[in-house]
Amino acid sequence: MAERSLDEQVAKADLIVIGVVTRQHSYAVGKTIMTDTTVRIEQTLKGKSQLTIEVTQLGGRIDNRVVEVVGDAVLRPGQRLLLMTYVHADGGRYLVGMALGAILLDDDPQPACGLTGGSQTTDTTTILPNGELSHKRSDVVYVAEVMAAIARVIHASREEATDQP
Repeated sequence: MAERSLDEQVAKADLIVIGVVTRQHSYAVGKTIMTDTTVRIEQTLKGKSQLTIEVTQLGGRIDNRVVEVVGDAVLRPGQRLLLMTYVHADGGRYLVGMALGAILLDDDPQPACGLTGGSQTTDTTTILPNGELSHKRSDVVYVAEVMAAIARVIHASREEATDQP
């Protein structure tokens, strides 16, 4: 999994939402397992507002068969998340950057700044832009940071559009 900046994540996402996981359904596709996770949307930060979305991920559990994907987010019913998603060519909605596209929200504002934040955990080795390897980590990401990145990306795309002849 390659390291991406928050602005790159936001630019790739066509839908960024805050929501709660309500259910999951795993199913077989050939020899592998896929899981669709339904998320009830509380707030849309980027993209078209919807009541719910379904996020598709490789992996899951069917009976005694388990497929886990290292580096992908583990979504569970009841979690409140900020999700950065896009529609893939196969028609499914996926997380941008796998685990990087899911931020588990902590509803308690951080005392120093009063901002709601969350943790973004990657459980794998990532390749940094300079080629170095970074191992499992958990970063705190604030909703305000994501909002600022959305504003920067929208502003940059508008500037590019006005520069076109």
